This record gives sequence, C-alpha cells and structure tokens, in this order.
Amino acid sequence: MARRNSLRGLAGQVSRRAALKGLGAGIGAAALGSGCATGPDRCEAGPTAPAVGPDFDAHGAPTPRRLLAGIDTFVVVMMENRSFDHFFGALAFDPDYPARDAVDGLEGGEANEDDDGTTMAMHRAEVACDHHGPLHTWDAAHTAFAEGRNDGFLRANKGVLWRQRDAMTYHDRSQIPLFYALADQYVVCDRWFSSVLGPTWPNRFFLHATTSQGITTNDPITDGPATIWEKLGKGCWSSKAYAAGPAHWYHAGFRGRTLGGNDPMVCTRVETFFHDARTGNLPNFSVIDPDFWSSDLHPPHSLALGEALVGSIVRSMQESPQWGRSLLIITFDEYGGFYDHVPPPTTEDPRPAFRQLGFRVPSLVIGPSVRAGEVVSTQLEHVSIAASLATRFGIESLGPRMDAAADLSSCIDPAKVGLPPGPMGRLPRIDIDRRRVEEVSFRFTSQPGIEAALRAGAIPLDRIDPRSHEERLGSLLRHAQEFEVARVSE
Repeated sequence: MARRNSLRGLAGQVSRRAALKGLGAGIGAAALGSGCATGPDRCEAGPTAPAVGPDFDAHGAPTPRRLLAGIDTFVVVMMENRSFDHFFGALAFDPDYPARDAVDGLEGGEANEDDDGTTMAMHRAEVACDHHGPLHTWDAAHTAFAEGRNDGFLRANKGVLWRQRDAMTYHDRSQIPLFYALADQYVVCDRWFSSVLGPTWPNRFFLHATTSQGITTNDPITDGPATIWEKLGKGCWSSKAYAAGPAHWYHAGFRGRTLGGNDPMVCTRVETFFHDARTGNLPNFSVIDPDFWSSDLHPPHSLALGEALVGSIVRSMQESPQWGRSLLIITFDEYGGFYDHVPPPTTEDPRPAFRQLGFRVPSLVIGPSVRAGEVVSTQLEHVSIAASLATRFGIESLGPRMDAAADLSSCIDPAKVGLPPGPMGRLPRIDIDRRRVEEVSFRFTSQPGIEAALRAGAIPLDRIDPRSHEERLGSLLRHAQEFEVARVSE
C-alpha cells in the first residue's frame, strides 16, 4: 500500500495542530507515553506459570517447550514488502554464505511470461529505485500465485513495464550487506510464508491477532478480535510496543482499541527500546515498527536506512544484559509484488478464503541459542510468533489458526540450550548518504492509513511521537553510528 504525499495539509484541526508537527504541519506538543510494561494490581505477584510439559520426547529429543524454555525476551521487527527470492534468493549462489547448498533460493533461469508472450527473467535489481514497487493487492497476489504455478507476476502488473521489471528483481550481498551478514551468523527461515496472500494490513492483523476478520484490504478493524497482547496481559507477562515513526501501526489498524490496565500499546520511541535493552528492562514480548516514512524498506525508501535500523536493533540486543535469553525475529509483512518461486501452501483457518498462505518473506531468527549460519525449512508464518508465545509462556490460544502454526523451536540449537552466549560476530558498517536518504524519505509513506488515522484524530496523543521526520531521522543515524553499523556522510 503506497502513495506519494507531502503531508503538509494536516493543520486544519486546531486542537490537533500542535499534535501533528512530526507529519509536516506538526505532531507536536504531546509527550510520548512511557509504554506500559506493567500490569494491573493482580499482576503484582508476577506472571502466571509458563507452559508445562515434558522436556524430551519418546526418542530423547528436546521438546519445543524445552528448546524455548531459555527464552524470556521475544522481540519482533516487521519490515515492509519484500519476497524471499527478491531479498535472499541470491544466497543460493553466494560463495560466502555457509548454507548456500541448503537454502531454497534462486537457481538461475527463473522467469515469467506475460499474456502477449513477453518473457522476463529474474535479474539483479538497481540499488537506487524511485518506484513504489509492483502491485500487491489481494487480486494481484492471487493473479501472481496462479493456482500454485507462481507464473502470474507479469500479468499482475500488466501494462506497466517498470512494475513488471521490478517484480522480477533480486538483491545480493553487495546491496544489502547487513542482512547477508546476519544470514551468515544466525537462522534463515526459507519456509516463512506471509499469513495472507494479499497486502500489508491483513498480514499485520495476523501478527497481532492471528486473524484479519475477513479483511483483505488495507482497512482498519473497528470491532476487533482478541490479540496476543491481551493474552499476554491476562497471564501477567510484560509487553510493549515501540515505533521508529510517528505512531505504531496497531493504533491505525485496530481503530480505537486500547488494552485497559495493561496497555503495552502506549507506544514508545525506538530510542526507548535501545535504553530498555541497555538497562535490561525489555519486556517478555515487544514489537518494533519501522518508520513507515523512511526506514521500513518499502520501495522507494532507502535500503541503507532500513539496514541501519535493523543493525541498531540487533546490536542493542547483543549488548543487552538480556541477550543470553533473547530471541529477535526480523520478518516482512508480505511479498510486495516481488517474485518468489515457491508456491505457498495452505493451513487451517475458520475462513476458507484465508487457508491459503501468502508468498515467502525474508525472515531471520537471531539470538545466542539459535542454529548459527543455518537454514531452517520448517513451515512458518506470522502466526508462528503467537504459537511460540504459547509454547513458552502458556498463553491462551486465539483459535485453530494459532493451534495449527509451528512455533520457532526448530530454530534453537539443542547443543546451546543453557550455555552462556558465545562471541558476537561482526556486522558491516552501512554507508549512508544523508542527502540521498532524505530525497527518498518523508514525501512518501507506505502506510497512508496511519496518516489518515492521524488526520482524523483517531490515534490518542499519548500514542504519537511529537518529533519531526528530520528529528527522527537524525536520531536514528546517530544511534546507528554509535552502534557502529553505519557511516553517515552529510
């Protein structure tokens, strides 16, 4: 979901004028909420007992419960709009990738044909892309899927040559070096499918609630389902939402929803995440949103800036006293219209139209206890995050979709369970031209629905970051340099 916008017309509502400065006419005077990670009085005694069960199965292998028992801190970062082959397909022929023979990536010769007989093969992308990406609506995704043939990516963008060309592109190590360095050191999930064969919002609904309640478009839920946040709160497990942008997606997607006494959705800045990590105060579960105006990796936003955000999050966790019992999940909401050669499978869902999973998305599972430099091919999806919380913390199920999803225990190395963290690997420094980044940021948001919610006053002021885009960008670049994951030229 994407459109250009200058975000200059937000001053019409006098009562919110000062509160909208960060969007060009002001998100201004309101102080950002602290992000509540504590529950109501009934939680003063601490969380409920975690999931119980045997540590080993009948064959002596550790159970999922045993493998995840050492994880107290789950952190999720969901970026925007890239398919697995588009981002990680080149791992299969990367001489420096240790698991290139195991990853299900590109083999060469992958192509799609248009209705007029035009054939276009996969080709290396240009780093500097001023386009907004191929079409990725519900209809476009189903056209590309073509009943499992995955040969409709050109037809889904029929008549628009630049979209067709973009759909058949891939990146390599030279273009996204930080992501490839993380792949070298941690787990690549080459069977992580988006939850919905469609656009952003339905997939983000599935992350938070394991359902979109039948929504196939980028429209909000106004009478929302239960979410993993409420289930965590009921068990007195701590949680918090962080955002690198002016507001967390949750407040635009689940319109009008708050979570009562345990409200992790009083959104906090990503800088607070860095502080919480440094001081050992990260909650049991958190979701970090990128800045949907700059660092979300949605075309045409800067690849370098997105890597700077991800690298800063990774490094902040590696330096945290909580690192030894943490799991960081980096994933993407959906495929963004980009080619992938693996036909997505089906799963269980009360709504038949949603049993079809979406295309694969690039996904990394990061932590000191994971299978270093390996590929995990377990079938996963965004609901696997909720399933992992159920395995580890014993939270209540949100329904058959969650019950059917595999958790992330297959990413844990049994030989590392209970051991102290090993040495941290090196991460490359990303070269960032601030002037170039500013040229492709701010004028476009991947989430106009958030902008609309801000315009309408639908997001409370204590859930809005009052800083300007430029201030947020400057802060991110400073942190990226401090974490030694970026070099910035002015």
